[in-house]
Amino acid sequence: MAKMKELSGIVSTIAEGTRKAIYKDIDWEIAEYNVEGDEYNAIHSYLMEQVITKMYKDLQTKYDN
Repeated sequence: MAKMKELSGIVSTIAEGTRKAIYKDIDWEIAEYNVEGDEYNAIHSYLMEQVITKMYKDLQTKYDN
């Protein structure tokens, strides 16, 4: 049980770091768009969700075969 708690901590650390990296990558990718405020946030949030969804689906496909 202690090992699972340790692994859970590793998962949380990696997930947080990955989320921050994706956030920064999206910031960089959409920097040239002429949008601000709520519109920028909506685009950024949409892309975050789409990127994470694609990664999840890619993993499902990879391991389902």
